[in-house]
Amino acid sequence: MQLNNVEMIKLLPPNMQTVRDKVLCKVVDESFKQMTYYAEQLAIYTDIENLEEMILDHLAWQRKSDLYEQSMDLETKRSVVISTPLWHKQKGTAAAVEDVVSKIFDTAVVKEWFEAGLLPHQFTIETTDNLTSSNKINEVKTAVDKVKRLTSHLKTVVVKREAGIVEPVGIGLYKYKKLVIGGE
Repeated sequence: MQLNNVEMIKLLPPNMQTVRDKVLCKVVDESFKQMTYYAEQLAIYTDIENLEEMILDHLAWQRKSDLYEQSMDLETKRSVVISTPLWHKQKGTAAAVEDVVSKIFDTAVVKEWFEAGLLPHQFTIETTDNLTSSNKINEVKTAVDKVKRLTSHLKTVVVKREAGIVEPVGIGLYKYKKLVIGGE
């Protein structure tokens, strides 16, 4: 039985089907239809993985997603919309910065001042991702500024690379004296 298709008058016995009861049943039927409509509308909050891009745009606006950009790909938009309530709760903490950075970089570590040997209220981000342009660094800076504590400052973004040298390299020191015996 579906609540939006129920006709209460059909559930009543014949001796209770007066005009007053029929009107009351009609009102209850309309109420059930409205309730099921609104309940179906709430499903967007639990089914973000399957929403269309246009609905995601509206949901991001409604949730005040500071990091949401129209230019993001669909999966990133979904991830940002899902994470927004948590970011609002954690705003100003190191956990919020780490979460935001992990959405932009595949591998990244946020090191606070006491871990990186910096001045108080400074932090650094280390990553091994390939950066093809400075836009990614600007994107990180903008995103971090939106969730970090106002007194904290991003000092550097360190991009680590492995050198793939396979040739052996050697350095040596040879010291000798030239000893000439005899004539010349």
